[in-house]
Amino acid sequence: MHGNTSAASRPSSGSPSMSSAPLGDANLLAAAVKRDPEIDCGVLFQYCDLREIYGPLEYLNVALQYDDLPYRKWSSPLDFNEIGIDGLTPHEACALQLGWELAGGNTTRDRGDMSVAELIELGESETEDRELVVWRWGFMASYEGEIDTAKYSKDQILTILFP
Repeated sequence: MHGNTSAASRPSSGSPSMSSAPLGDANLLAAAVKRDPEIDCGVLFQYCDLREIYGPLEYLNVALQYDDLPYRKWSSPLDFNEIGIDGLTPHEACALQLGWELAGGNTTRDRGDMSVAELIELGESETEDRELVVWRWGFMASYEGEIDTAKYSKDQILTILFP
């Protein structure tokens, strides 16, 4: 199984690729992230890990094309405290959120009529079938889309980040 429904699946900022990068390249990545406040470093690092992207310039290219990543935020995130669901593991919480999202787009069945267990099962099944990586706030189709990791040279990156 390639999918991952752990809310704790976010890679640490000590990702091997950036911890071994020269300080200048790490600073460029920080500048790219600072330039685009929409960048979620967990999503960026997860994509790079899934695609085995380890070079600093490759990371920078992915960061500069962040909007093209196959990551989707939930259209209606569940507030587990508000709805009174406690005691779910991170895996169950992510599967429940995905099940809720998927059932919301299903016109043949009202998700309000589905039990928590049914929604979790739907989320788990879809995660495995589509090889999704699921976080508490969204999901990524791990083999969908492809970012050109050589689109920009280092000189072009410098021009983009420091016009």
